[in-house]
Amino acid sequence: MLQHAYGAASDIPELLTRLRVQPDDELWDELWCCLCHQYTTYSATYAALPHLADIARSQPPSARERFLNFAGVVAAWTEEEAVPAPYRADVARAVESFRALAGEALLLHRYEQSAFIYLLEAFAALHGLRKLGRQLSRLDDGELECLCPRCEAHLLILVETPAFRVTTEEPNLPPHAKKTTVAPSSSSAPPWTPSLLNHVDVASLRALATHVGHLQVAEWLRQLEGSACCPSCGERFELLSALSW
Repeated sequence: MLQHAYGAASDIPELLTRLRVQPDDELWDELWCCLCHQYTTYSATYAALPHLADIARSQPPSARERFLNFAGVVAAWTEEEAVPAPYRADVARAVESFRALAGEALLLHRYEQSAFIYLLEAFAALHGLRKLGRQLSRLDDGELECLCPRCEAHLLILVETPAFRVTTEEPNLPPHAKKTTVAPSSSSAPPWTPSLLNHVDVASLRALATHVGHLQVAEWLRQLEGSACCPSCGERFELLSALSW
């Protein structure tokens, strides 16, 4: 029998039927807790994902945001080999469908900055950029986590203007805590073309953000493509390769 966070998943078919009729926040909260509780996925998650993709396609674009964010979280936190063999083909088709819907949403619909970042995070995860799919939304929180590749110090990337800074990851950092400044990427984002939706990396995400008018997000991505020196050991490292998780 299929399982979710609270045991047997016999309630999921009814919840999916209700979601198709009225995808309200309360129902979504119940489904999310059952199928992706604290970033953990279950056999019922994989069985439900194709149905969620089908329901998402039937909804107007304005009602798809929760579907896309959910699919992104599942993609970011699920190892491909963890999906049971009987579900892999259906899950792969569902992910492909969600990729197309997320790309369409990012390109054609206008979002506030926070909502855009969360959707961009889901889009990255659906295209296999799992570290960005777990951390990109933290741009909205003002800090990301990384690990020095040399001394393995736990570090924070601070989202600051005009440049990000890196500091040691400790609670209640004193004002004099050592911080190093990020050297952002000197490369320009590629010229926008819709084909970039099928070849996703940080540079194409920058191009997309610029194209739809989210210039602050594009600049933050340029910073993430840069490098910094570890405040603990002095080693220079690339931020993207050092992202935690």
